[in-house]
Amino acid sequence: MPIEDKLEKVLDNLREEGRVPHPEMELLNAAIAAIPLAGSPISSLMSGEAKRRVVRRTVEMFNAMRERLEEIDATKIDENFFGSPEFQTLLALAIEQLQTSHDAAKIRMLGVALANGGVADFASESRKELYVRVLRDLMPSHIRLLKELVPRDRVLDADKKTFWPKQTNPSGEELAFVQTLASHGLVDEFLEQHRRASLSPRYGNEWTISEAQRVLKEYLSEPPTRCFVLNDFGLAFLSYLGENSPIGKAS
Repeated sequence: MPIEDKLEKVLDNLREEGRVPHPEMELLNAAIAAIPLAGSPISSLMSGEAKRRVVRRTVEMFNAMRERLEEIDATKIDENFFGSPEFQTLLALAIEQLQTSHDAAKIRMLGVALANGGVADFASESRKELYVRVLRDLMPSHIRLLKELVPRDRVLDADKKTFWPKQTNPSGEELAFVQTLASHGLVDEFLEQHRRASLSPRYGNEWTISEAQRVLKEYLSEPPTRCFVLNDFGLAFLSYLGENSPIGKAS
């Protein structure tokens, strides 16, 4: 079955599900109707509007998938992949995410992720399902922060801790975002000491009390900086989703 027919079949199923009545919903509808102010909007969603929104998002995702495939030379696309169990898993995960994501950029990334699964440049990529599962837990703000940490081409091979962009001493909301990225293995955390106190006595071979106090004071006056830097997995993740990454971008 051609991929276009498979995608249309998924849409037909979603539309049909939105029209099926459920007698057991009567009790739920009564409870919703009793909610002051919010009852009517919730009832509208529960009566089929939520399903229709998922259908619209699915169409947007499939359009992004189609556009991505149209960018690729046909000889670099494995048509058999789109009939494989792996693709079925990716498709199910992507549609699942559409129920809780209204952001156009994220929907586009899901479409690109589905398309890239069949692109030759990603044929050996064994983490396709992992990428889609990680994306499920990320907000657009997470992706924007991740992209800010992408290094320029000229420093791509340089030491990450020294030359790559860093997120330093984050706090509050910013800390919550970067820690989520770290929990998914997309960024690495390390401590950076800007100035090291001299560990040798200024005079002679033994420490005096005043010198020991000086060294301790210098060390405590400037504690290490907490830093977060993008790692190779984070770069590969962005590349697979079609975001701005200097490596592995299929064309």
